[in-house]
Amino acid sequence: MTQFSITQAAAAQIGKILATENAGAKLRVAVQGGGCSGFSYIFSIEDTQTDADLIFTRDGVNVL
Repeated sequence: MTQFSITQAAAAQIGKILATENAGAKLRVAVQGGGCSGFSYIFSIEDTQTDADLIFTRDGVNVL
């Protein structure tokens, strides 16, 4: 089971950031295996999403 949550404060901040981007922009959060140093977390602003993306929504903000 995938667990991911967005706090109300985080949703508000993400919403402010996305408001300055193209319409339909979303925050993408990805986890990449990093070998000896563990996982790396990648954050990017995306205009597109794929069928494989999980979508998490809080207060109207979508995170992939």
